[in-house]
Amino acid sequence: MFGLSNRSSTVLENYRDLIEDILSDLGIDPQENLEEAQEKQRYSWCIKRGSANIFVELFTENQESYFMVDCPILRLPAAERLEAFYRRLLELNDKLVEAALVCRGQEIHLVGIRPLRGLDAEEASGMLDRISAWADSLDNSLSEEFGAPLWEGPSTDSSAT
Repeated sequence: MFGLSNRSSTVLENYRDLIEDILSDLGIDPQENLEEAQEKQRYSWCIKRGSANIFVELFTENQESYFMVDCPILRLPAAERLEAFYRRLLELNDKLVEAALVCRGQEIHLVGIRPLRGLDAEEASGMLDRISAWADSLDNSLSEEFGAPLWEGPSTDSSAT
């Protein structure tokens, strides 16, 4: 299937080969950027595009396997700017294709996710390119517009909602 090597017969292993081939074609060493190796049916690579961090993930949940591009881009701005900020995110969501801006606790992520079934190299590469380009352009512009700090790592705020 997809001309991938037969390292394993599992769905995640086959798609892991597909994603690693795409990363290699981009000049990225997939082994060097692998965050987790099949822990809880999940593979995750962390790469950069400009100022954006991009997590490329393959995972299984409820007997379905998924491909996800997750770009944490910002922390929430000050409370007095939240209403305008959220409105802007909704307006941006209307223009995004195969992606959405989401709030996870105190963090804003740009996320694209789809089932692995039927995913091919062209679609996966296109999704990765599109979402990472948007993340790289949106992080700085939204930070400047609303005074929201850029994402620099997972939140340690236990009061996150």
